[in-house]
Amino acid sequence: LPLWIAVGGTPQSVARAGALGLPVALAIIGGEPRRFAPLFDLYREAARRAGQDQAKLKTSINVHGFIADTTERAADQFYGP
Repeated sequence: LPLWIAVGGTPQSVARAGALGLPVALAIIGGEPRRFAPLFDLYREAARRAGQDQAKLKTSINVHGFIADTTERAADQFYGP
């Protein structure tokens, strides 16, 4: 059974997942996803310090999104109501 650690973006939770060598799923509820890149760096560094195999680390993000044929159509559909 695959086990992932879901984190809300706190450095402590990300470092704990790395130290345990478990895959991490980072929830991004708002803001630019690139802003969270340092947390993945921290995850990898914590894993390295704990002696975890870097090749086995897995990461993912969970984000909200709205998709349409064009940006304008998505904005009209989403923001209209």
